[in-house]
Amino acid sequence: MRPKTLIGIATFLFLLFVFVGDRILPEPMKSASTRTRTQLNNFVLGLFPSDKPKNLNEQREKKLEQQLTPDSGSEQSH
Repeated sequence: MRPKTLIGIATFLFLLFVFVGDRILPEPMKSASTRTRTQLNNFVLGLFPSDKPKNLNEQREKKLEQQLTPDSGSEQSH
């Protein structure tokens, strides 16, 4: 067999294992298929940024707000 054919067959069997292995294979292979699919899913999702970007200035903004707003506990009536 040609190497290109072997690569195609191996790719097809791997995709079959990942997508339907948890439905048709016995237990040791079933859990391996589920773990593989979960890890691939997490890897692909990790390639893309999340919807909400992190606010890198959050701590600085909180400190600034604390300095700008007067504390009611520090005011003394004479």
